[in-house]
Amino acid sequence: MQILPLEQIYAEGFIKDEPLFNKDFLCIPYKGKFFCIEKQKLSVTEQKLLLTLYPNVAPLYELERKFWYQVLFKHTRLSEKDAGEYRIIQVQFKRMDDSIYHSWIQTMETILPNLVDCLFVSSNQALLIDKRTENYYQKEELHGLFTALDDDFATFTQIFVGAFYPSEVDFTKIYREESRLFQEMLVENPKKYLSLSDCVLYLATSQDLTNYESLKELGKIFFAEEGMKEVIHALWKNQANVSSTAKDLFMHRNTLLYKMEKFQQRFDLNLKELNDLLMVYLISNLKF
Repeated sequence: MQILPLEQIYAEGFIKDEPLFNKDFLCIPYKGKFFCIEKQKLSVTEQKLLLTLYPNVAPLYELERKFWYQVLFKHTRLSEKDAGEYRIIQVQFKRMDDSIYHSWIQTMETILPNLVDCLFVSSNQALLIDKRTENYYQKEELHGLFTALDDDFATFTQIFVGAFYPSEVDFTKIYREESRLFQEMLVENPKKYLSLSDCVLYLATSQDLTNYESLKELGKIFFAEEGMKEVIHALWKNQANVSSTAKDLFMHRNTLLYKMEKFQQRFDLNLKELNDLLMVYLISNLKF
C-alpha cells in the first residue's frame, strides 16, 4: 500500500521550518519541518485522525504558552525568584519515533534533577533548560548519559551543551547565538557531543568573535576574579605547562593548580587541555 505525502493529500497546506502558532491552523511535525493547514479545510474526523497519527502536535501548540519559550524567543526576562545560573542543552535528533516522544521527556525529567523545562521546538530538536547546582552534570557525564539514552530509545542524537549564564542576561540573545554555533557545526562535524570549545574554535577560523554578545558575557563571568586574565595569558604562552606558567607568574605551582581546578569545577573547562584553554584565551581578548 502506497501512502501519499501530506502535501499531495492536502494541496491547501504548506511546509514551514518552525511551528506556526495560530489557533486556526493545524501544525504537524513532518519530515523535520512542519506541515500547516487551516482547520476549516479539514473535517472534524480528519483533525482527530491527524492528531492521533502525530501525538506530539499538542505540545507544540502549548509551546508558545510556556514561560521558557517566552524567555528564549521573546526576550522575557527572569524575575528575582528565578535567580541563579542556567544553561541550554540543545538536542538534535537524526531519528525520533513520535511514539516515544512523551517517554523521552519523562526520562529526561527523571535523570536531570535540575531540569527546569524541556521544549521541543521542532519534531527533531529539543531544548533542555538546566539550572546550575553544586553537583551539575559535566561534559563526560552528559556524553555517557545521552549515549545510554540513544541505546534505550533507538534514537541517534547530537548534543550541544551551552555555558551557564546568570539569570540577569537576555537568554533570547544567548540562545540565538548558541543555536547558530550548533547548527553550523552540525553541518561540518558528525561528533555526538559538541562542546562550546569545539564550536567557538571552529567559529574563530571564519568569523569575528567580537560580534557574539554571548562570548562577551562569558568573558565577564570567566574573569570576574582579579588576576585570572593574567593566569590565562601566561598558560597560553606556555602551552598549559604548569611549572613554566607558575614561574612566569611568580606563583607557587600548587596555587596555580588550585586556580585551574577551581576554574574547571566552576565552568567545566579544563585549562590543561589546549582546546579549552585556547577558547578561554580568545574570549579574554574581547572587550567586555
